[in-house]
Formats: sequence, structure tokens, C-alpha cells
Amino acid sequence: MRVFHSGKDTLYESCDFSGERERAFLLHISMNASVSSLPPPVTFLPTYCSTEIYRLTRPFLRRSLFRRLLKAYDQVIGLEGYTVLSAHGGNLHQGEWWFKDGDRYYIMQHWIDKVDGSALALFLSACNRAHAMISATKSLVFHTDGQFSLPELQQGRVPIRLYVPGEGYVEQDRRKLKLFIQNLESRCEL
Repeated sequence: MRVFHSGKDTLYESCDFSGERERAFLLHISMNASVSSLPPPVTFLPTYCSTEIYRLTRPFLRRSLFRRLLKAYDQVIGLEGYTVLSAHGGNLHQGEWWFKDGDRYYIMQHWIDKVDGSALALFLSACNRAHAMISATKSLVFHTDGQFSLPELQQGRVPIRLYVPGEGYVEQDRRKLKLFIQNLESRCEL
């Protein structure tokens, strides 16, 4: 697992993706640059990290209610930044959700428990074929539901789940989500 930091945000990227995304990123920025003007690998990593975090969180934040929730939750809870996990995922026979890093498999809920509270929101970009559910006690958790490819996620063709600590899953019940946000916003005004 490779871990990148950019300001208050953190990207956990499976080593299965090592190199391929960096090469694509360098190719993209080099289209209009000469080889001599390319940054050395160490200097492009913060830019790579912030670009990947934006690219991986953007599909989760298409809904204005989700963005509004982040703003209100930030003001009430006081957590900052995003933590993003990008890895291949799957499910065990019991339906437990895992993600893969090289030859090792990790239980998603254990990873969530480890990083919960370190950021305002956790964004999990890993296949979840069995539609496993998760929980958290401090951070909001946005995650994919089902099997997908990265282009499908970026095109908004992948179901997104949103877990709110103390409330559970709220993305299906627009009314419940609006009431929760209004409650948070009224707490901010006090």
C-alpha cells in the first residue's frame, strides 16, 4: 500500500496500481511540455496525489446534498480533509468486504476502524459485489456498491452509498438526509 499526503488529504493506493497511474499522469502533463521541463518524480507526487484525490472523490460528490452534508458535518464535528482508498475489492463467502494490496487481502471494516476519525470523510473506491455494509463512528463514509471500472465510476454509472455515523445509510432516503443536514446547519448557527 502506498500512502500519499496532500495538505489535509490522504490517498491510500494499492501497490497493484503502482506505476500505471503515475505513468498516465506524467504522460498527460508531458503532452504540452518538453522532456527537460518535466518535474522529477519526487516533486510531482504532491500534484499526483491531489489530482488522484480529486479524480476519485468527484464521482462521490455529484449530488449537491452530499456536498452540503460535508460542509455542515465539518463545522459540527471539526474533522478536516479526505482519506481515499483506491484498490481492487471483493467479498468473502460470508459477504465480508475486502480489498487487495499486492498478494495480501485486508478486511475493509478493519481498515475503516483504523482510519475512522482521521478525516472528515472516507472515500472507498473498491468493488463491493456482495453489497456489504460498513460502519464508522466519526467520519462520513462514501463507498461504491457493486462491481465497476474506474471509467464507469467517473461517468456516474456506479451506485454510491453514504454512511453517516449515528444515522446509518442515508443516500436512499432524501428526506432523512435533508433533515439531518438541516439539524447540523442549525447547530452551526448556535
